[in-house]
Amino acid sequence: MRKLACSLGVVLGVLAVTLPAMADVDVYAEIDKTKTVTVTEDIDIDKTITVTADVTVTPTSAAEAATVVNTEILGNTVLKNVETAPEEAFLETIAEISGAAFAGSSGIIQVNQAPGNMNNQGNATAVSIVAPSTGETANEALTNAQASEEDINAGNVVGAYRTELQDLISGDAFRGVTGILNVNQAAGNMNNQHNSVAIAVGDGIVALSEADLGQTNALNYVEEINTFKFDTISNNAFAQCSGIINVNQSTGNMNNQSNVLAISAITYPNPNPAPAPAF
Repeated sequence: MRKLACSLGVVLGVLAVTLPAMADVDVYAEIDKTKTVTVTEDIDIDKTITVTADVTVTPTSAAEAATVVNTEILGNTVLKNVETAPEEAFLETIAEISGAAFAGSSGIIQVNQAPGNMNNQGNATAVSIVAPSTGETANEALTNAQASEEDINAGNVVGAYRTELQDLISGDAFRGVTGILNVNQAAGNMNNQHNSVAIAVGDGIVALSEADLGQTNALNYVEEINTFKFDTISNNAFAQCSGIINVNQSTGNMNNQSNVLAISAITYPNPNPAPAPAF
């Protein structure tokens, strides 16, 4: 009996080890989470603000500059080796500025070249400056610059046969020029070329400028046979220039070319500024 009891004990012990345990288990847990939410919004805001300020000031001085140019080429005829001329006849017209021509110049430089026929060329420059008197902080000046121009070509006839026309600016021509530079070249026929510059500068309160231009080409007739035309600006021409540079080239016929510039400037701030508007 004792052996049987021991055997049963051993068997029960083995079964207790090999058989899984069956049980109900309750588990309680606390979990902390951090969550970041990002919201992106696009907002467009349009505002229109109109500010009107009336300032009444009596200028103590004024600077005014004005240029006026009026040119006309009417009822002209140019015939170059047209039909009746022998074939070996060849006409060459060249306007050339090369090498170091005008290099390093300063001030007001005005150049016109016209190897062609019936060309109008001009440079009109007006400069007016008013400065404060000794001991004054400002002159309260009114500055006004006006530049006006009118070019007309009408009723013209051009005939050309075996013609070479060339305008050339090359090399170091006009390199390093400072100031006001006006250049016109016209190897063609019946061309209007003009440069107008009006500058008014002063220690002031009001600056006004106007520029007007009127050009007309009408009722023209051109006949060209075996004609070669060249307008050239090359190499270092006009390199490192500063200021006002006006250039016209025309190897054609009956062309109106103009550069019209009006500048009015105040060199000293308004001595009696209007109060800033409140928004």
